[in-house]
Amino acid sequence: MAEKIKCYTYLRVSTEKQLDGYSIDAQRNNVQKLADLKGFTIVHEYKDEGLSGADVHNRPDFIRMMADIESEKDGVKYVLAYKLSRIGRNAIDTLENLQKMQAHGVNILTDDGAVDSASAYGNFFILIMSGLAEMERENILAQTFAGRVQKAVEGRYNGGQAPYGYRIKQAKTKAERGILEINEDEAPLIRLIFDRYVNYEKGDGRVAEYLVTHGYEKITRENGKLQFIDESFVGKVITNEVYCGKMVYGKRTNVKRANGKVSTIRKDKSEWHIHE
Repeated sequence: MAEKIKCYTYLRVSTEKQLDGYSIDAQRNNVQKLADLKGFTIVHEYKDEGLSGADVHNRPDFIRMMADIESEKDGVKYVLAYKLSRIGRNAIDTLENLQKMQAHGVNILTDDGAVDSASAYGNFFILIMSGLAEMERENILAQTFAGRVQKAVEGRYNGGQAPYGYRIKQAKTKAERGILEINEDEAPLIRLIFDRYVNYEKGDGRVAEYLVTHGYEKITRENGKLQFIDESFVGKVITNEVYCGKMVYGKRTNVKRANGKVSTIRKDKSEWHIHE
């Protein structure tokens, strides 16, 4: 009896939410059925949860899988995935990784039947689908950016947790999302920081020292951040445009370095979106 072909499976979701059809469990069930249909033996499952497909360097289990393929330690012939977009949404990265796999006799097979890189047609299809996946990602990013800029224009907050001294108002409608209101439990500390900075101590460090020596503490929030006050906290308060009634979006952007890693850089102020 011929030995079964060995394979890896790769599963990925972009967010913590388990979306219908894209959840880890749904992907696992589908690729298991595919393996059964093909008569393959799954040697190992790799999965990245809550991680974008835009950059492989930020997906630890994908990196481990590629290392195992390159070492040829399990003798696998295929990587099974739910769709090609689970492997990656960056066309160049996807194609480069496929070439690395094929150099070690490994191909990609997807559950939707769209991709089998072992065939000439499959290779050509991967080229097309990778490009479409990247176009889709760029379109999503553009729409997301436009939505957040509009949110700033309307004076609504784009961040996660509200700056200290504020809370995000409970929204009843989509238009009310991101509206800040003063948190009167936290606000006195913010008012004191500005008062001491303007009228007494000139500097973040001296203001922080005053607050610490006089026993002031931050109220611990649900995210569990410490109550401790330091120079960094004071500096962030003093330089945060929210406290002077402005919403700012687009201070930073991600850039891909020559080594393939993505870094976050601060944009020139002329490129910021600043609104009252």
